[in-house]
Amino acid sequence: MPLSAVAPRAEPAWIRPYFDLRLDLPVHFIDEKTVTATDVDPQQNRFRLPIDGVIRNLRPVLSHLDRRAANLVHVEAPRPRLPKLPKVPGEKTKKRRGREHGGLPVLVIERYAGIRELQLTRWESSGVCVIKGEGYMDFINNCGFSVGDVVEIWAFKQKALRLFGVDIYQEGYQESPLYILFIKKGQLLPPPRALVVSDGGEETAQEHAP
Repeated sequence: MPLSAVAPRAEPAWIRPYFDLRLDLPVHFIDEKTVTATDVDPQQNRFRLPIDGVIRNLRPVLSHLDRRAANLVHVEAPRPRLPKLPKVPGEKTKKRRGREHGGLPVLVIERYAGIRELQLTRWESSGVCVIKGEGYMDFINNCGFSVGDVVEIWAFKQKALRLFGVDIYQEGYQESPLYILFIKKGQLLPPPRALVVSDGGEETAQEHAP
């Protein structure tokens, strides 16, 4: 589907009052995707984001430093995977060690899983963009997603003050983290008021606003 054919999406009515967001703070629809087997596979340990939505809707939200951290400064289309060569009987193959990927810290939110700090990055080897990190499988299991579920992806970030269309960075000013919301299609009601904030260890319930 061409990028221009994607219609604007109205934000869920509960997002803005729930997080006490300013009226002039945009909440961005990134894309929707169908959950695949690899998204819930412990061997993969990541959630793949639609690259078109990342380029079109998420990348403009990020600062230059954010893009560098997420490896989204120079973005190319994902490269097609080459077919694996058949193994020769009796031949020993050396397992190739993958490159360590960092990423941009993001706060990922889902109705049942609460909030988890994970990382957003684009893998250079394949060109795909993913959310991953320590505690990912706990988070995605708590989401209760099944293969075939359709999930809407939304994001918002408290940016610098704007004056005449220009970002004004005051001394000591810090942008908020990037918040990424997973909303299963059909779940329009807000989550419980006290979201579970997990740091990979203890889990605490607290009200959360950017």
